[in-house]
Amino acid sequence: MHVRLGVGTLAVLLCACSGGSGGGTAGGGSGNAGGSGATAGGTASASGPFLIRRDVNSGSARLVVDGQGVTHLVAAPGAIDAPGGAKVTYGRCASGCESASGWSFVDIGDGALADQTALALGPNGALHAAYLVQGSVVLSTCTSSCLTAASWSLDPLSAPMDQQWRGFPRGRTFVVDAMGRQRLLIRGTVGGSNALLLLGNDGAGWGAGPLFNGQYEAATLTLRGATGVAMLGVPSIANGYSYAECTTACALPMSWAATPAVLPGAAYEVALTSDASGRLHAGILTGSSLSYATCSQGCAMGASWSTTNLGADTSALGGVDLAVSSAGAVGLVSSTVTSETQSVTFRSCSGNCTASGSWSSLPAIEPSSLTAPFPTQSPVNCNGESSLRVWSLGVTPRVVPRGSAWLVAYDATEYARCLSTTTGTFTGGDRFVRVHGLP
Repeated sequence: MHVRLGVGTLAVLLCACSGGSGGGTAGGGSGNAGGSGATAGGTASASGPFLIRRDVNSGSARLVVDGQGVTHLVAAPGAIDAPGGAKVTYGRCASGCESASGWSFVDIGDGALADQTALALGPNGALHAAYLVQGSVVLSTCTSSCLTAASWSLDPLSAPMDQQWRGFPRGRTFVVDAMGRQRLLIRGTVGGSNALLLLGNDGAGWGAGPLFNGQYEAATLTLRGATGVAMLGVPSIANGYSYAECTTACALPMSWAATPAVLPGAAYEVALTSDASGRLHAGILTGSSLSYATCSQGCAMGASWSTTNLGADTSALGGVDLAVSSAGAVGLVSSTVTSETQSVTFRSCSGNCTASGSWSSLPAIEPSSLTAPFPTQSPVNCNGESSLRVWSLGVTPRVVPRGSAWLVAYDATEYARCLSTTTGTFTGGDRFVRVHGLP
């Protein structure tokens, strides 16, 4: 059942900031948001990684690049932070984004216990962000000067009586088309049964209804052309991949053509994006392999997809994301996390990407030798190692193009840090976003 939402518990962040026009690279849309700054892009050397902030917890980062090459980031403080004192972070970088000095940040909204975010770029430089606060969703509006917290206004919405919203699926879950129409994926229940819900707003208010029945931890949206939308998801208890697409009136789930199992096999993580021609590009983690898949038309049929194996995946705990540059190059970031090792790896392809030999791979961005990987058990005492830390790296990786270069972000959770070599005292539970610039 599709219902219209009233004002209440849910809120979306929308920043329609000053600037010119141009095609958005990731998340959809065009323009320049967040204030003025030098045009960015071009080539960059590998650098980092670095933590975007150490004064507050942050994670679940989402990034978009506007038509002026400015990078925008929204991150949530995480449920492990103190209630009442946590804020959702908005970050902006016009140049030098591969180092911490290139970024400016501001806390927006009351993000107490917020643990997830979503971000999309709309027409005329509008930034649309959403974040979850204890099971509710928050949306807001900013018309200019988005590095000023007071520029962000809140407009809450409430879930219908028969629905519960539990969180965003892993993936890019928010898109805004060229007409400003918004689509947002939510995991939740309808009448007590699990469902993947579509929240949509075509200008007459928000509505919500089930797109697929069942539990979906991983699902992702992408725009196709000026008004089309495509979705790829993985049901938690089933084989195959759920695919849905829509070309008009996409705020209504009934307007979508949905296929429960467009591709055979099992997976636990997917990423989806499209290029300027409308061709779809997907990254897939199965627990045994990392694959790339692509489709130009008839994508509701499995035979329309071409797939190539890019390497092994042995963890079933990693993440994947991909993006397409203005030149048509595909960049793909993936993470692998096991009890012994963890790594974040970047791959790219400039053409003929269904041939595995067309892909180049950088050495692991974050090898396990950097720190002891979680879930390594915390030591009983510090044993004189004042710098001893236990990290979990590579969760929710994200990639966006910056000219011919790339920017990667992912979570790094500090599960244990030695406070005293005398008492052997540890602290932990701090989550941060790490950013890495790549050539």
